[in-house]
Amino acid sequence: MSYGVGGLGGTVVLGFFEIPHTSTELMAIGGSAQRQNAFNWGVEAARAANARLDDFDQKVVVLNGGGNDHGKAAGGVTFVYADTTPLEPTFMFHELGHEFGLDHSFSDEPAPCALGDGRPGAYCDFTDIMSAMNVSSFQDAMNRKSGPSLNAVSRKWLGWLHRSRIRSFPPVGPPETLALAAVNRPDVDGYLMVQFAGTSREDPAASSTYTAEFRERSGWDRGLGSRVIVHEIRSDGLVRMLRSNPVGILSAGGEFVSPSPSTVVRVESLDTMGHVARLRVWHLPPTGSRDVRIVTVLFDPEGPEPQGEYVLIENDRTGSADLDRWTLQDAAQHTYRFAALTLAPGATVKVLTVTGTDDAENLHWGRHQAVWNNTGDIAILRDAGGTEVSRFAYTA
Repeated sequence: MSYGVGGLGGTVVLGFFEIPHTSTELMAIGGSAQRQNAFNWGVEAARAANARLDDFDQKVVVLNGGGNDHGKAAGGVTFVYADTTPLEPTFMFHELGHEFGLDHSFSDEPAPCALGDGRPGAYCDFTDIMSAMNVSSFQDAMNRKSGPSLNAVSRKWLGWLHRSRIRSFPPVGPPETLALAAVNRPDVDGYLMVQFAGTSREDPAASSTYTAEFRERSGWDRGLGSRVIVHEIRSDGLVRMLRSNPVGILSAGGEFVSPSPSTVVRVESLDTMGHVARLRVWHLPPTGSRDVRIVTVLFDPEGPEPQGEYVLIENDRTGSADLDRWTLQDAAQHTYRFAALTLAPGATVKVLTVTGTDDAENLHWGRHQAVWNNTGDIAILRDAGGTEVSRFAYTA
């Protein structure tokens, strides 16, 4: 999970030390004070044996029984397991996450999903180890509750996820298709997290950061399904998995749309053999309209006209758009007629004024003179039935 940067690297077992206290003494202490005393007694016993405790930032005390409360304590973590009691990897790594400074993980639900934290949505991200009381775990080879792993946001916060594996989208810009590698597969080419700023789903006047990561059903995440997970980070800094409309748990063909001004994250495909999710990310117009639209007209390119002139068209619909027999016109009714062309959701195509060879992203009008007036013009896109779909007007 730490990509070899930190985490449990360099961990050392300093030894086994006898604590000069009895189980009766420990059991007489109630609540979280019990784990704190157990931790303090363990540290004292290790120091008395000249253990090199000061060489380590994090400390874990493991007792072979004698208590009934354990977890994060001041100064480290206490685990209490009798010799015949199997360890609990999910619980243990959750508590170690607290030792590294991590809070519980959350969802956008109005109530907590387990006891121990009364904040709304606490323990409600079933894909993340920091919701350990309510997660999609699996039974390991020793029949112990294990997994899941840690979300990409927390790995970034801990300094484990390098910025080169994060794609940050600006508030404006062209659509982009990218490969998102499974978050536990840093050996696979591709980004490990996508992030962009947007309007908060809770407060329209506030901003949030949205992230997307690919969680693959394997390794520590084999209790999960293979999905792209979207989180929202609001001004309070909490990391929330999105479980209400729109849901941020995406299969192939699914999409998440942030509040206006909206960004769309669409899962084009999930390749579990290649450990990659292919995403299409783009921005909707300020109106939030989901239709085919003219994005811009490059009417005065550098160099001689009509070289460089084009109209950029984008499909903002939730499904593919068949542009066969559609038309594009200027104010003087110069008309370009589309042949068979299907635009996938989020896809764009340029209609260039000049001659050339068509491909999936570039169509050619075949003209030798400019169409789009430099002083101002109107581009109109109509469907096969003649209904106006989009209009783009400009002035010099």
